[in-house]
Amino acid sequence: MQAMKRYLLIFISILFFMCGSLPVDAQQRRKGPYSRYEDAIYTHKQMELLSWLSDDMCRGRATGSVECEMVAHFIARQFERYGVEKLFPDSYFQQFQVDSATRGRNVVGIVKSVVPSDEYIVVCAHYDHLGVLKDVVYNGADDNASGVVALLNLAEVFSLMKFTKTGPSKNIIFVALDGKECNMAGSTYFVEHLPVPVKKIICAVNLERLGTVLEPVHEGVEDFVIVLGQNTLRKDDRPKIAYANVHYDLWLDIDYTFYGSDSFSKLYYKLSDQIVFHNAGIPALLFTAGFHKYTYKPEDDVEIISTEALRKRTLLIYYFLLNI
Repeated sequence: MQAMKRYLLIFISILFFMCGSLPVDAQQRRKGPYSRYEDAIYTHKQMELLSWLSDDMCRGRATGSVECEMVAHFIARQFERYGVEKLFPDSYFQQFQVDSATRGRNVVGIVKSVVPSDEYIVVCAHYDHLGVLKDVVYNGADDNASGVVALLNLAEVFSLMKFTKTGPSKNIIFVALDGKECNMAGSTYFVEHLPVPVKKIICAVNLERLGTVLEPVHEGVEDFVIVLGQNTLRKDDRPKIAYANVHYDLWLDIDYTFYGSDSFSKLYYKLSDQIVFHNAGIPALLFTAGFHKYTYKPEDDVEIISTEALRKRTLLIYYFLLNI
Protein backbone atom coordinates (compact mmCIF):
# COMPACT_ATOMS: atom_id res chain seq x y z
CA MET A 1 0.00 0.00 0.00
CA GLN A 2 2.83 2.40 0.87
CA ALA A 3 4.53 1.64 -2.45
CA MET A 4 1.26 2.26 -4.32
CA LYS A 5 0.88 5.65 -2.65
CA ARG A 6 4.44 6.58 -3.56
CA TYR A 7 4.00 5.61 -7.20
CA LEU A 8 0.67 7.47 -7.35
CA LEU A 9 2.38 10.61 -6.06
CA ILE A 10 5.16 10.17 -8.61
CA PHE A 11 2.60 9.73 -11.40
CA ILE A 12 0.71 12.86 -10.35
CA SER A 13 3.99 14.77 -10.25
CA ILE A 14 4.82 13.61 -13.76
CA LEU A 15 1.44 14.72 -15.08
CA PHE A 16 1.83 18.06 -13.35
CA PHE A 17 5.20 18.95 -14.76
CA MET A 18 4.54 17.45 -18.19
CA CYS A 19 1.17 19.14 -18.66
CA GLY A 20 1.58 22.33 -16.68
CA SER A 21 2.20 25.69 -18.30
CA LEU A 22 5.84 26.54 -18.89
CA PRO A 23 7.65 29.86 -18.80
CA VAL A 24 8.29 31.35 -22.25
CA ASP A 25 12.05 30.85 -22.00
CA ALA A 26 11.53 27.19 -21.06
CA GLN A 27 9.20 26.71 -24.05
CA GLN A 28 11.81 28.23 -26.34
CA ARG A 29 14.52 26.02 -24.87
CA ARG A 30 12.74 22.70 -25.33
CA LYS A 31 15.16 20.28 -26.95
CA GLY A 32 13.60 16.86 -27.26
CA PRO A 33 11.68 14.54 -24.94
CA TYR A 34 14.11 14.61 -22.02
CA SER A 35 13.77 18.35 -21.45
CA ARG A 36 10.27 17.86 -20.02
CA TYR A 37 11.96 16.59 -16.85
CA GLU A 38 13.45 20.02 -16.25
CA ASP A 39 10.20 21.02 -14.59
CA ALA A 40 10.97 18.76 -11.62
CA ILE A 41 13.95 21.05 -10.89
CA TYR A 42 12.61 24.43 -9.87
CA THR A 43 13.96 27.22 -7.71
CA HIS A 44 11.27 27.17 -5.00
CA LYS A 45 11.92 23.50 -4.30
CA GLN A 46 15.66 24.12 -4.27
CA MET A 47 15.32 26.94 -1.76
CA GLU A 48 13.07 24.86 0.51
CA LEU A 49 15.62 22.04 0.62
CA LEU A 50 18.56 24.39 0.99
CA SER A 51 16.92 26.41 3.76
CA TRP A 52 16.24 23.23 5.75
CA LEU A 53 19.77 21.89 5.33
CA SER A 54 21.38 25.20 6.34
CA ASP A 55 18.99 26.14 9.13
CA ASP A 56 20.42 26.85 12.59
CA MET A 57 18.67 23.73 13.88
CA CYS A 58 21.16 21.64 11.88
CA ARG A 59 23.98 23.29 13.85
CA GLY A 60 26.41 23.31 10.94
CA ARG A 61 26.19 19.54 10.28
CA ALA A 62 29.50 18.58 11.93
CA THR A 63 30.44 14.94 11.37
CA GLY A 64 29.54 12.84 14.39
CA SER A 65 26.98 15.31 15.74
CA VAL A 66 23.35 14.50 16.44
CA GLU A 67 22.38 17.15 13.91
CA CYS A 68 24.53 15.60 11.19
CA GLU A 69 22.81 12.27 11.81
CA MET A 70 19.46 14.06 11.56
CA VAL A 71 20.44 15.46 8.16
CA ALA A 72 21.52 11.98 7.02
CA HIS A 73 18.07 10.64 7.88
CA PHE A 74 16.46 13.58 6.07
CA ILE A 75 18.41 12.76 2.90
CA ALA A 76 17.51 9.08 3.22
CA ARG A 77 13.82 10.00 3.50
CA GLN A 78 14.08 12.05 0.33
CA PHE A 79 15.66 9.10 -1.47
CA GLU A 80 12.85 6.86 -0.31
CA ARG A 81 10.18 9.37 -1.32
CA TYR A 82 11.69 9.73 -4.79
CA GLY A 83 11.87 5.97 -5.30
CA VAL A 84 15.68 5.73 -5.18
CA GLU A 85 16.57 2.14 -4.34
CA LYS A 86 18.81 1.05 -1.48
CA LEU A 87 22.20 -0.14 -2.66
CA PHE A 88 23.05 -1.89 0.60
CA PRO A 89 20.78 -4.51 2.20
CA ASP A 90 17.89 -2.85 4.07
CA SER A 91 19.61 0.51 4.51
CA TYR A 92 20.64 3.72 2.76
CA PHE A 93 23.44 4.18 5.31
CA GLN A 94 27.08 3.23 5.04
CA GLN A 95 28.63 3.82 8.45
CA PHE A 96 32.33 4.33 9.03
CA GLN A 97 34.67 5.29 11.84
CA VAL A 98 36.41 8.66 11.55
CA ASP A 99 38.40 8.25 14.75
CA SER A 100 37.98 6.50 18.09
CA ALA A 101 35.24 8.92 19.14
CA THR A 102 33.54 9.90 15.87
CA ARG A 103 31.36 7.87 13.55
CA GLY A 104 30.17 9.11 10.16
CA ARG A 105 27.60 7.84 7.69
CA ASN A 106 27.32 8.12 3.94
CA VAL A 107 23.80 8.03 2.49
CA VAL A 108 23.77 5.84 -0.63
CA GLY A 109 21.09 4.95 -3.15
CA ILE A 110 20.85 3.83 -6.76
CA VAL A 111 18.66 4.43 -9.77
CA LYS A 112 19.18 1.44 -12.01
CA SER A 113 19.35 1.74 -15.77
CA VAL A 114 16.10 1.36 -17.65
CA VAL A 115 17.74 -1.29 -19.85
CA PRO A 116 20.18 -3.60 -18.01
CA SER A 117 23.70 -2.19 -18.01
CA ASP A 118 26.91 -3.15 -16.22
CA GLU A 119 28.19 0.45 -16.23
CA TYR A 120 27.83 2.86 -13.33
CA ILE A 121 28.04 6.58 -12.69
CA VAL A 122 28.57 7.95 -9.17
CA VAL A 123 27.08 11.34 -8.28
CA CYS A 124 28.23 12.62 -4.91
CA ALA A 125 28.11 15.69 -2.68
CA HIS A 126 29.24 16.02 0.92
CA TYR A 127 26.60 17.12 3.42
CA ASP A 128 28.80 17.73 6.46
CA HIS A 129 30.23 21.13 7.34
CA LEU A 130 32.12 22.80 10.19
CA GLY A 131 29.46 22.68 12.88
CA VAL A 132 29.65 25.18 15.74
CA LEU A 133 32.92 26.98 16.46
CA LYS A 134 33.23 29.29 19.47
CA ASP A 135 29.44 29.32 19.85
CA VAL A 136 28.97 30.43 16.24
CA VAL A 137 26.98 28.21 13.85
CA TYR A 138 28.57 27.68 10.45
CA ASN A 139 25.52 26.81 8.36
CA GLY A 140 27.34 26.09 5.09
CA ALA A 141 24.51 27.01 2.71
CA ASP A 142 26.84 27.03 -0.27
CA ASP A 143 29.35 24.60 1.24
CA ASN A 144 27.75 22.24 0.74
CA ALA A 145 23.99 22.38 1.13
CA SER A 146 23.91 23.66 -2.46
CA GLY A 147 25.66 20.53 -3.75
CA VAL A 148 23.33 18.28 -1.75
CA VAL A 149 20.29 20.06 -3.20
CA ALA A 150 21.60 19.46 -6.72
CA LEU A 151 22.21 15.80 -5.86
CA LEU A 152 18.66 15.42 -4.51
CA ASN A 153 17.21 17.12 -7.60
CA LEU A 154 19.10 14.76 -9.87
CA ALA A 155 18.09 11.71 -7.84
CA GLU A 156 14.44 12.72 -8.15
CA VAL A 157 14.62 13.42 -11.88
CA PHE A 158 16.33 10.15 -12.76
CA SER A 159 13.86 8.28 -10.54
CA LEU A 160 11.03 9.90 -12.51
CA MET A 161 12.71 8.87 -15.74
CA LYS A 162 13.04 5.31 -14.50
CA PHE A 163 9.37 5.27 -13.52
CA THR A 164 8.35 6.43 -17.01
CA LYS A 165 10.84 4.00 -18.60
CA THR A 166 12.72 6.75 -20.44
CA GLY A 167 16.08 6.43 -18.66
CA PRO A 168 18.70 6.39 -17.39
CA SER A 169 20.94 4.41 -19.74
CA LYS A 170 23.53 3.75 -17.00
CA ASN A 171 23.13 2.79 -13.36
CA ILE A 172 23.50 5.95 -11.26
CA ILE A 173 24.70 5.69 -7.65
CA PHE A 174 23.87 8.74 -5.54
CA VAL A 175 26.09 9.30 -2.51
CA ALA A 176 25.62 12.02 0.09
CA LEU A 177 29.05 11.94 1.68
CA ASP A 178 29.89 12.57 5.31
CA GLY A 179 33.31 13.43 6.68
CA LYS A 180 34.64 15.64 3.91
CA GLU A 181 35.80 18.12 6.53
CA CYS A 182 37.50 15.20 8.32
CA ASN A 183 40.15 14.60 5.67
CA MET A 184 37.57 13.23 3.19
CA ALA A 185 36.85 10.27 5.44
CA GLY A 186 33.49 9.47 3.84
CA SER A 187 34.64 9.35 0.24
CA THR A 188 37.75 7.43 1.26
CA TYR A 189 35.67 4.78 2.99
CA PHE A 190 33.19 4.60 0.11
CA VAL A 191 35.93 4.10 -2.48
CA GLU A 192 37.73 1.54 -0.31
CA HIS A 193 34.46 -0.41 0.01
CA LEU A 194 32.98 0.08 -3.44
CA PRO A 195 29.75 -1.88 -3.89
CA VAL A 196 30.49 -2.40 -7.60
CA PRO A 197 33.71 -3.21 -9.52
CA VAL A 198 35.87 -0.14 -9.93
CA LYS A 199 36.32 -0.81 -13.66
CA LYS A 200 32.56 -0.61 -14.15
CA ILE A 201 32.39 2.99 -12.88
CA ILE A 202 32.77 5.17 -15.96
CA CYS A 203 32.62 8.47 -14.11
CA ALA A 204 32.27 10.06 -10.68
CA VAL A 205 30.72 13.53 -10.52
CA ASN A 206 31.29 15.59 -7.38
CA LEU A 207 29.05 18.58 -6.66
CA GLU A 208 30.43 21.24 -4.34
CA ARG A 209 29.64 24.92 -3.78
CA LEU A 210 27.20 25.34 -6.66
CA GLY A 211 25.00 28.08 -5.24
CA THR A 212 26.64 31.48 -5.70
CA VAL A 213 27.54 33.96 -8.42
CA LEU A 214 30.03 35.86 -6.26
CA GLU A 215 33.21 35.00 -8.18
CA PRO A 216 32.35 34.74 -11.89
CA VAL A 217 34.91 33.42 -14.33
CA HIS A 218 34.49 36.53 -16.47
CA GLU A 219 33.41 39.80 -14.91
CA GLY A 220 29.72 40.50 -15.21
CA VAL A 221 28.78 36.99 -16.43
CA GLU A 222 26.76 35.33 -13.68
CA ASP A 223 25.81 32.27 -15.76
CA PHE A 224 29.03 30.38 -15.14
CA VAL A 225 30.38 27.14 -13.73
CA ILE A 226 33.83 25.63 -13.18
CA VAL A 227 34.33 22.03 -14.30
CA LEU A 228 37.58 20.32 -13.37
CA GLY A 229 38.76 16.86 -14.36
CA GLN A 230 37.41 16.80 -17.92
CA ASN A 231 40.68 15.30 -19.15
CA THR A 232 40.16 12.27 -16.87
CA LEU A 233 37.06 11.19 -18.81
CA ARG A 234 37.05 8.65 -21.60
CA LYS A 235 38.05 10.44 -24.78
CA ASP A 236 34.59 10.16 -26.34
CA ASP A 237 32.96 11.61 -23.22
CA ARG A 238 35.08 14.75 -22.95
CA PRO A 239 33.06 16.88 -25.40
CA LYS A 240 29.74 15.97 -23.79
CA ILE A 241 29.75 18.74 -21.20
CA ALA A 242 30.07 21.37 -23.91
CA TYR A 243 27.54 19.49 -26.04
CA ALA A 244 24.96 19.56 -23.22
CA ASN A 245 25.62 23.26 -22.63
CA VAL A 246 25.03 24.21 -26.27
CA HIS A 247 22.49 21.64 -27.45
CA TYR A 248 20.10 22.37 -24.58
CA ASP A 249 20.58 26.15 -24.85
CA LEU A 250 22.01 26.60 -21.37
CA TRP A 251 24.98 28.70 -22.54
CA LEU A 252 26.80 28.72 -19.24
CA ASP A 253 30.25 30.25 -19.21
CA ILE A 254 32.22 27.06 -18.49
CA ASP A 255 35.78 27.26 -17.20
CA TYR A 256 37.63 23.93 -17.51
CA THR A 257 40.53 25.42 -15.57
CA PHE A 258 40.48 27.32 -12.29
CA TYR A 259 40.11 30.89 -13.54
CA GLY A 260 42.57 30.18 -16.32
CA SER A 261 45.34 28.76 -14.13
CA ASP A 262 46.51 25.20 -14.80
CA SER A 263 48.55 25.09 -11.58
CA PHE A 264 45.63 26.27 -9.43
CA SER A 265 43.37 23.82 -11.27
CA LYS A 266 45.55 20.92 -10.18
CA LEU A 267 45.67 22.24 -6.61
CA TYR A 268 41.93 22.91 -6.35
CA TYR A 269 41.11 19.50 -7.83
CA LYS A 270 42.94 17.85 -4.93
CA LEU A 271 40.93 19.66 -2.26
CA SER A 272 37.68 17.73 -2.42
CA ASP A 273 36.20 14.26 -2.74
CA GLN A 274 36.72 13.83 -6.49
CA ILE A 275 40.45 13.31 -5.89
CA VAL A 276 39.69 10.12 -3.91
CA PHE A 277 37.87 8.64 -6.90
CA HIS A 278 40.57 9.84 -9.28
CA ASN A 279 43.31 8.22 -7.18
CA ALA A 280 41.40 4.94 -7.43
CA GLY A 281 41.53 5.10 -11.22
CA ILE A 282 37.98 6.39 -11.71
CA PRO A 283 37.39 9.31 -14.12
CA ALA A 284 36.21 12.10 -11.82
CA LEU A 285 34.72 15.55 -12.34
CA LEU A 286 34.16 18.48 -10.03
CA PHE A 287 31.33 20.91 -10.75
CA THR A 288 31.64 24.08 -8.65
CA ALA A 289 31.30 27.84 -8.58
CA GLY A 290 34.61 28.16 -6.77
CA PHE A 291 35.68 29.87 -3.56
CA HIS A 292 34.34 33.23 -2.42
CA LYS A 293 34.70 35.57 0.53
CA TYR A 294 32.11 33.66 2.58
CA THR A 295 33.64 30.20 2.16
CA TYR A 296 34.20 28.66 5.61
CA LYS A 297 32.66 31.75 7.20
CA PRO A 298 29.50 32.11 9.32
CA GLU A 299 28.08 34.32 6.56
CA ASP A 300 27.75 31.30 4.25
CA ASP A 301 23.98 31.37 4.60
CA VAL A 302 20.93 31.24 2.34
CA GLU A 303 21.13 34.98 1.60
CA ILE A 304 24.16 34.48 -0.65
CA ILE A 305 22.54 31.74 -2.74
CA SER A 306 21.32 32.27 -6.30
CA THR A 307 18.76 29.55 -6.97
CA GLU A 308 18.61 30.57 -10.64
CA ALA A 309 22.31 29.80 -10.98
CA LEU A 310 21.97 26.61 -8.94
CA ARG A 311 19.11 25.41 -11.14
CA LYS A 312 20.96 26.11 -14.37
CA ARG A 313 24.10 24.32 -13.17
CA THR A 314 21.98 21.36 -12.06
CA LEU A 315 20.43 21.20 -15.53
CA LEU A 316 23.87 21.14 -17.15
CA ILE A 317 24.84 18.18 -14.97
CA TYR A 318 21.55 16.45 -15.75
CA TYR A 319 22.04 16.69 -19.50
CA PHE A 320 25.68 15.65 -19.24
CA LEU A 321 24.68 12.54 -17.29
CA LEU A 322 22.03 11.77 -19.89
CA ASN A 323 24.59 11.75 -22.68
CA ILE A 324 27.60 10.12 -21.08
